[in-house]
Amino acid sequence: MTNLIRKVIERGHLRIFLILGATVMVLAPQARGVRWESKSEGGVPNEPRAAQLPWMNEDGEINKKAFRTFQSDDFLPGEIYVRFLTDVSQSIESMRDIHDRAGALHVIWESRFVPGLVKVQVPAGEEEQVANLYLDEEGVEYAEPNYTYYPHVTPNDPFYPQMWGLENVNAPQAWDYDTGQSNLRVGVVDTGTYFTHPDLAGNLWNNTGEVINGVDDDGNGYIDDVRGWNVRSDNNNIWPDTTCSDDSHGTHVAGTIGAVSNNGMGVAGLMWDVSIVTVNAGVRNPNTGRCGINDTPDALEYVLTTGCFVSNHSYGGSNYSQSMYDMIDTAKGSGHIFVSSAGNGGGDNVGDNNDILPQYPASYDLSNIISVAAIDVNDDRAEFSNYGLNSVDIGAPGVGICSTIDTNSYSCGWDGTSMASPHVAGAIALMRAAHPGDSWQMRRDRIFVGARTIADLNGLVKTNGTLDVAEAISYQMYASDLWVDFNFLLNGIGTYTFPFNDLNTALNAAPAGEIISIKPGQDNWTGVINQNVVLNAPYGGVSIGN
Repeated sequence: MTNLIRKVIERGHLRIFLILGATVMVLAPQARGVRWESKSEGGVPNEPRAAQLPWMNEDGEINKKAFRTFQSDDFLPGEIYVRFLTDVSQSIESMRDIHDRAGALHVIWESRFVPGLVKVQVPAGEEEQVANLYLDEEGVEYAEPNYTYYPHVTPNDPFYPQMWGLENVNAPQAWDYDTGQSNLRVGVVDTGTYFTHPDLAGNLWNNTGEVINGVDDDGNGYIDDVRGWNVRSDNNNIWPDTTCSDDSHGTHVAGTIGAVSNNGMGVAGLMWDVSIVTVNAGVRNPNTGRCGINDTPDALEYVLTTGCFVSNHSYGGSNYSQSMYDMIDTAKGSGHIFVSSAGNGGGDNVGDNNDILPQYPASYDLSNIISVAAIDVNDDRAEFSNYGLNSVDIGAPGVGICSTIDTNSYSCGWDGTSMASPHVAGAIALMRAAHPGDSWQMRRDRIFVGARTIADLNGLVKTNGTLDVAEAISYQMYASDLWVDFNFLLNGIGTYTFPFNDLNTALNAAPAGEIISIKPGQDNWTGVINQNVVLNAPYGGVSIGN
């Protein structure tokens, strides 16, 4: 065994034998009361989020043909995203030649996180033509427009008097464990935040490394970003956004996450103490006249630059963006959780199934995304809320939500999955405050395992339930509640029944590179005592965490 590493771990009744590069034997006991299911990359094994296969060829690589025709005309004119292959992106001269041949005017933005990803200015009205010229180049991976995504919100009664949402998620009980920490940074990518609001100002991030002097004092690549950044204007104007100055959406979202609490004023946030990093991505699209969200890869890059471990994204649309996908995937490498609203259905205001009609970014098949549906005060799914057993993770309050709005005011009548999502983002931040040693996967799984089952979400979202912050924060991961993550091709034998899948099928079908977590001791695991599960590990890389 000179070239093999053999590791034997006994926790409770579970024995795991790890032989890197060889075979893994899991000897599993009879089920014991832990709730949750086997979880793969982005969801339940063998049940991916909404299909994105048209963007991949048979080898799992990006299919350039899929970008030849734009998905819709809902994009900002005169801009496209282009990603160069690695060998080309290392040569400035090669990229310049491709830009010239494609007819680009100049590079607007270059990612520091996703290699080879740039945003370029092109002649207005020629976006698709120029994109196809890029795609003709062997050194280009993809080229796509700067799609617009819209807030998932429908404001109505502004005088709804009760903050029922915090009670619904059992926030008061969770606050017995922790109320937050001012050094924890949470990103809000939205239409800007009214930073002088007296119930928000104390919990908005203050970049002490910067002063307003026209110089990038802290060297992070952004000049004078004392409160956050405006990715469209490329300056520190997080509010007011002159293109969306009539929109309080971002301020309302920020208040749910972290309005200053226990101060005898206005409303309370999930986090009493926090540093909210504002990214203003609001743009009034000239093609539609609506205020939406653009430049999402740029926005998430700023969130990562400032050290946020979680960010909220209360917007979406039907257009798949490979550049956004790549940025979220890159964020996973730094342990960043991306919380996204599931969407509010179509023009009929009736929720759609995201498994059938994907809503991005919520439907990207990435395990660091948490997609959130909306419930009402009666624990029913809001009629407008999207759902999806394979592509929506959990519910949260999203009807008649009270929070801060612009001009130092409050509104208690906002509806939307936009209002549900920040409840989960705030809960993730609270998990970080209470359990700083947890991995990002453990924080995510606390939210899932703590979900409170409700009838109206049963079979409609992965957890069958809605957010319970108290259950998540108090949940004790016992020694027998072991998660084993195998980051390679899996082949299995044995019969195990999980809530939504048969593990045996999932293991046999798992593609190379997929992460599958196997958690013994569940209510719904009916495996035979000491049943053997053989997991082949041809690529090595076994990791264990509890």
